[in-house]
Amino acid sequence: AALNYLQVRAAGNDSESNAGERLERMRINLASSGPIAGALQKCLDMVKDVSIETQRKLVPELDSALRKGAGFNTRAAVADAVASLCSTCPAAFQCKTGSTMSNPTVRLFRALYFASERERGALAKDKMIHSLGSLAELTPGKAVRTLSVNACDRYNESSGSNNDENVRRAAAATCRAIAVRAPSHLIDGGPGDVWVRKVLPTAYIGM
Repeated sequence: AALNYLQVRAAGNDSESNAGERLERMRINLASSGPIAGALQKCLDMVKDVSIETQRKLVPELDSALRKGAGFNTRAAVADAVASLCSTCPAAFQCKTGSTMSNPTVRLFRALYFASERERGALAKDKMIHSLGSLAELTPGKAVRTLSVNACDRYNESSGSNNDENVRRAAAATCRAIAVRAPSHLIDGGPGDVWVRKVLPTAYIGM
């Protein structure tokens, strides 16, 4: 709590020297080099050796940890775990359910976007966007298109008199991460050709 207070004060009072961002980076580096982070990494390294059913049970747990995490270190750790598992255990995220909304991978994909939108720290936000882009490659195309269009709408809504730089930055970064890290989805833009008409222009203008 004390470190959170210091970071908020530093970000508000010393924006020119990026004191808040430097403090955030220091906190994440300290957390990632500690014994808990080491134990977590060993657990992640072992996931590829367990059954696919067990791997898939991790997805809703990651979603829950991201939504309920009180500290940005928790959210950053979830983002790192998702990015790692997308590389080592991609089949864990390929869940086939009757409804898109009940698909654990889609829920996690959406949670990463909304968490990045609310996140104030630049480093934690970047981690979430990076893992979102990696997860997009393993997420059903319809869900990826829907979230991308929503991000474009959020970008437009947060401009002008409703200016919100954090929302615009998260929306544009999301569009760019999907385009760069999950290019296979660009083949199918749906009936409205959303990639050409909305998503790619937003990614270009917003960045």
